Amino acid sequence: MKRIFLITLVVILSAFVITADAYAARNSKAEESHDIAITNISEPSSCVQGDGVPVVVKVANQGNCRESFIIRLTDVNDGKEIGTKSAKLSAKDQGGKDVDVTFTGETGGKQYFGDWLDVGDVNGDGYDDLLVSAASYNNEQGRVYLYYGGDPMDNTCDLTFDGENANDWFGRKAAIGGDVNGDNYPDLIIGARRYLGGQEKGRAYLFYGGNQMDNICDKTFTGVSNKNRLGEAVAIFDVDNNGFADVVIGAWGYNAGSNQGRVYTYWGEADIHVTVADKTFTGKPGNARAAFGNFICGGYVNNDNYGDLLIAGFNYYNGDQRGQAYIYYGGTKTSMDEAADRTFTGESPGSQPNRVTLGDVNNDCYDDVIIGGYAYNNGQGRVWLYFGGPGDSTKVTFDWELPRLLAASTSLRQR
Repeated sequence: MKRIFLITLVVILSAFVITADAYAARNSKAEESHDIAITNISEPSSCVQGDGVPVVVKVANQGNCRESFIIRLTDVNDGKEIGTKSAKLSAKDQGGKDVDVTFTGETGGKQYFGDWLDVGDVNGDGYDDLLVSAASYNNEQGRVYLYYGGDPMDNTCDLTFDGENANDWFGRKAAIGGDVNGDNYPDLIIGARRYLGGQEKGRAYLFYGGNQMDNICDKTFTGVSNKNRLGEAVAIFDVDNNGFADVVIGAWGYNAGSNQGRVYTYWGEADIHVTVADKTFTGKPGNARAAFGNFICGGYVNNDNYGDLLIAGFNYYNGDQRGQAYIYYGGTKTSMDEAADRTFTGESPGSQPNRVTLGDVNNDCYDDVIIGGYAYNNGQGRVWLYFGGPGDSTKVTFDWELPRLLAASTSLRQR
């Protein structure tokens, strides 16, 4: 819908026409009210030849929909456009009607469309794209939907990705991440932890992004044995800081019977290999039964320019589900080891800290560790926040350019 507002005002130097072009979201419904109003226009009472003429236009959204609109200032003497301003306004009364785009799963049984979401610009057009999973689609074969971003964005699916077999749970976890193969497009990975058809060996599928992206899998990673559940957690993140994003996949069922768990890292490159992982992180042995690798996140905890990994093991210890999470500091291909650098243990049995994320909440340039335990205290739930910092916070090294300092000061003394 478009609404045009024509207001004429005359100032000392010339006359202007102000045009407001407001357009609403697509597929407008009958209960939606679109009402953009120009509430005030002000200009100087006098001016001097050659001076600029400030004109202030106030606009209000009096409808119940979020609106985008344009204000154009035109000189009526010659029809030339003098200036343009654009803006977006929220609805006056939100009332649940401020949704801009709605995405809905397919009909025909339980799909669990929306069970997993992620965003990233896979086609390199400057707009983030939306990935939506429906792992129960078609008898739990699974389907993943990709919607290209834009302005305005629509809810027409641009690409679909389908699992191979019934009961695979394709799309139970998925991620849009960095650029694995160095073509300057972010790539996406989709997990199917129950592959093959309920055997739960697990598989993960890598799809390269591009301006003409297709839904043909480019690389496939498969669990080494039944019940591995490879693909329950997936991430694409540059751990070794070489410009190629690395593929990280969790298999929390590794060592069937104990659920010891493993996480595999494959170094990104133009033609990434999939047979043997470059780094393998393994859960604690014996009775720990941690289900290590059920959730993975990448970030920069110690801010050393290498990507760090945060990995959850919700079932630790011995199935009491106290849970643990582990930080592995990134490094070069040769310097990074497979030992956890920091360990976080759940507060009490049953906490199940199986959601983890990283983010710099206090803006100190160190990503902070955030761990969610939804089952804490019989389902009350709790989230734990640990501030990031240098890898060894008990030591610090100061490094100056001494000649420059000495030139500005007669002496340096220890105090």
